[in-house]
Amino acid sequence: MFEIVISYIFSSSNNIPRIEGSIEKLSSLYGKKVIFEDKEYYLFPKVNDLDGVTEEKYKEEIRIGYRAPYVAKTVEKILSGKYDLDKISKMNTENAKKILLELDGVGPKVADCILLFSMKKKDVFPVDTWINKVMKIYSKNENINKELFNILRNWRKDRALKEGIKPYIIFSDSTLIQISNVVPKNKEELLGIRGMGEKKYEKFG
Repeated sequence: MFEIVISYIFSSSNNIPRIEGSIEKLSSLYGKKVIFEDKEYYLFPKVNDLDGVTEEKYKEEIRIGYRAPYVAKTVEKILSGKYDLDKISKMNTENAKKILLELDGVGPKVADCILLFSMKKKDVFPVDTWINKVMKIYSKNENINKELFNILRNWRKDRALKEGIKPYIIFSDSTLIQISNVVPKNKEELLGIRGMGEKKYEKFG
């Protein structure tokens, strides 16, 4: 859970390559080195590994800019024992979110990410530009089969992991929404869904 908290503080107004670079740098400097298949890797540091790391070091060594004081203060708060992530994860979503928002660098969206991806709170999800677009589409399709939509999203996630690709490459959310709305009963109806096509039908249909 600690790794998720710090990683999402890194992610604030940032891009994926820079986030990955910051995580790798932090791990290489303060994480434990392990050998796997004759290659060296560094684990993400535990909170105790960052005890004593100053704001200046985060700025100079990790190069996380304005996020440095957020990380330093959040690490300090968790080390104090006042913010026990395990205990927070056992609270209901509302109370857990209130406490997470007390951590420096944790706003509503970051708190939702932590709750969903680290604490398994499935009654919350982060809302960004893309989620807003999907919600607008969703709201226009009141007859959508929500159970089918969730099944399709989970299938897409598992298939994407197996293929080693991003989920949206398989099918976009709008395509899944159309399938859930129409519930096609044969190949012809399925090919009538925007974003399907013969090639995707043959591979994923």
